[in-house]
Amino acid sequence: MDPLSFSGALPSMDRLRLAISEPAQIGMPAFPGEAGPGKMDFAKVLRAALDGPDAVHKAADDKVRRFVSGEEVPVHEVMASLAEADLSMRLLTQVTSRVIAAYQEVARMQV
Repeated sequence: MDPLSFSGALPSMDRLRLAISEPAQIGMPAFPGEAGPGKMDFAKVLRAALDGPDAVHKAADDKVRRFVSGEEVPVHEVMASLAEADLSMRLLTQVTSRVIAAYQEVARMQV
């Protein structure tokens, strides 16, 4: 991966975006009644979205650990991994905040 490119940094967010726009492409039903074997549900999509930033942070921790222990890890790779982990956490925080705000908005609606 190019150290200056973040295009592959958040594959789970790309998958989540695809699930929202084209649910059938990743095996999700377009309508709630279409659930069946092999179909993804909300919990699986949410888990996939959370696993991506976790994997990015683990990879960054591993590079830092190897760098500190004296292995031959270029400094720019360590810094790029840390920046990628920071970016994924910031994105996850923003998505979480917006989901909570949307939930609160729905909860305030009067029936």
